[in-house]
Amino acid sequence: MLKKLILSFCFVSLLSIGLETMSYANARDIDTTKDSKFLMYNDMLMVILNGQVEEAANAYYFKTLK
Repeated sequence: MLKKLILSFCFVSLLSIGLETMSYANARDIDTTKDSKFLMYNDMLMVILNGQVEEAANAYYFKTLK
């Protein structure tokens, strides 16, 4: 029981130390807003086109899946 308690305490302390590390982007002063905007536009495009892509995929694979 004592071994499990000590092992659990070591595991929790190692996890808490690891959570406080800085990210690579912040350490290197990399501008992440450009990438975020690109991903946001990409996601918006996928949401807009999702219905049309789903209809085309259903029309193509309908015979095979049935």
